[in-house]
Amino acid sequence: MKRSLIRQSNNYQSPNPIYLMLQQFETNKTIPVSNQSSQTDNFFTFRDFLEAMGFAVVVALLLKMFIVDMFQIPSHSMSPTLQEGDFILVSKVSYSWGLPKEIPFTSISMPFSDYRISLQTISRNDIVVFKFPNKDVSTDYFIKRIIGVPGDKIVLTDNEVFVNGKNERSLPHNHSLVGVRTPSLRLDDSVFISVPKVGDVVNLTLENLSFWKHLIEGEGNTVLVSNNSIIINGNKTTSYIYKQNYYYVLGDNRLNSYDSRYWGFVPENTIIGKPLFIYWSSAKDTILRSDRVGTWIY
Repeated sequence: MKRSLIRQSNNYQSPNPIYLMLQQFETNKTIPVSNQSSQTDNFFTFRDFLEAMGFAVVVALLLKMFIVDMFQIPSHSMSPTLQEGDFILVSKVSYSWGLPKEIPFTSISMPFSDYRISLQTISRNDIVVFKFPNKDVSTDYFIKRIIGVPGDKIVLTDNEVFVNGKNERSLPHNHSLVGVRTPSLRLDDSVFISVPKVGDVVNLTLENLSFWKHLIEGEGNTVLVSNNSIIINGNKTTSYIYKQNYYYVLGDNRLNSYDSRYWGFVPENTIIGKPLFIYWSSAKDTILRSDRVGTWIY
């Protein structure tokens, strides 16, 4: 029977009823399968497009949350290194890896974001992007250059920066520091600005509490003043031991930069990452500054 389906005999014979039934069955079977396949192909083509778009969005969101992010420079405080209108790509894994500080596109804190895997030490002279340390003042992201790392002693004069007794002329763009508010940042009336590190003890008074309060609260404590006494977590105290490292930052354009000279230290847990390069740059008089695009940031 199988042979009769693929080869006809040379002699005329009346049609075999079984052959006709099988032929009709195969014909009826083939037609609807062909139509269904064409419709299915069109359907899956559109579905595959939606899946590809969804996958791309998920990948982009994961990259933004864990690997890299994009920022625009809004001022001249880091000029000439970074100029207003520069768009930069920032690595979030240069120093550590973990959950983002906030749920993307919101200001809601992410649980367990303080648990991070350390990858590289933050060094003096690095440029870093960080969340402003005092939420009561600003919730914006800032970008500055690190001048002092944990444990450093810093002295600022009208024109120079001294770190651990050394005149840091090697620091880039060491422009005039006229107007620096050094006295408000002195620790224990020392001529040095002492950058706190883990385990450091700061002596607290009613006079200097306003400067240290937001740092202590940033480490998860409650700070109150009652009957001329300082109360931390319900206990009367005159000192505090720091739980994390801090950094002292300045803008490269030091004549026009709102930085550590005015608001203090940057907690390590507020540092987002390190800028990599400029991927786009524009100004009021031009859409594209091509000479800046692709520039690596140091």
